[in-house]
Amino acid sequence: MPKHFTIIVNPKTNFSYKAIKYFDANYIDYITNREKRNLIEILQEKIKSGSLDFIICGGDGFINNFVNAFMELPSEKRLLIKVGIIPCGKANDLARALNVPFNIEDAFKQILKKRTKKIDLIQVNNCYFVTGGGLGLPTETVHEVNLYLSRKNSKKLNDLIYLLFVFKKIVFGYKGLKEVKLNEHNINYKQLMLLSVQNQPFIGRRFRLAPYANNCDGQFEVCIIKKPISIFSSLLMIYKIIRGKHLNSENAFQIKGKRICITLKEKQYFMADGELLCRSNKFNIKIVPKALEVYY
Repeated sequence: MPKHFTIIVNPKTNFSYKAIKYFDANYIDYITNREKRNLIEILQEKIKSGSLDFIICGGDGFINNFVNAFMELPSEKRLLIKVGIIPCGKANDLARALNVPFNIEDAFKQILKKRTKKIDLIQVNNCYFVTGGGLGLPTETVHEVNLYLSRKNSKKLNDLIYLLFVFKKIVFGYKGLKEVKLNEHNINYKQLMLLSVQNQPFIGRRFRLAPYANNCDGQFEVCIIKKPISIFSSLLMIYKIIRGKHLNSENAFQIKGKRICITLKEKQYFMADGELLCRSNKFNIKIVPKALEVYY
């Protein structure tokens, strides 16, 4: 492994132990980091010493932490940085979208080909994300999964845990997202299952909310789904989302754009990249085109 790469590992993610074992066996230097606030310090220190190539070993949440630290850097510094990914999390949505191998050695080999492309980021209020997220069912699911894992510390279910908790929310009475306004479009919704803002086709590995989204096209896709009237119809909608066929339903809508403002009656968390990013009743969202150069 070339010395110029700075490898940062989140030791809390599901399969980080495999990455650490591989690095130790091959005498490869790496940094372990759990805290988001320390990432900006690591970035600044490494850039000052001339290191501009990073490899992030973790899940989508850890990549999100890196991206938000990265966006605090001056723009002239950001233009010089390239990022590779070793997927070690539950869903690994960005790695899947970039076709990164899940075998550690193969992922390294792919990075060493030095093939890169610049992908878009999405800004929501003062935060950034790279895969997708939104309000309603995805947010409540991630919140409950995080609470469950904080108590159980279980890694057995991997990404399947998101699907199980979606079913749990629906069966035990998901109330929906109430009174949502899209300001630019002057559209009001009384009750939604979810509103998702996507930079790629899927989140949580299985949920293909925006089948035609592309993280290089300078636009995001907003998926809006009204709350079905029964548990059965809700489960049917989830099945359609998994297959990417929900847009044929009269209760599903899609908007493509570069900027949007979402207003709610009550404060909610906006979830993206598997993280609860910010809490507000107003979310200003815009695309940040070609902001991150990644190995793929």
